[in-house]
Amino acid sequence: MKTIPIVGLEFSKEEKEALTRILDSKRITRDGWTERFHEEFARFIGVPYCTTVCSG
Repeated sequence: MKTIPIVGLEFSKEEKEALTRILDSKRITRDGWTERFHEEFARFIGVPYCTTVCSG
């Protein structure tokens, strides 16, 4: 199993710029950002699919 830290994260300049663009767009759940995150995160952890939730 892959451990993914949730504290003490460090982000590259490119990652920070991408996050800023997404937040500034005020369309976090639209424009494909969420779907793209799901696809790339699933690939990162080696599973076919994943989803996000907003609470516990």
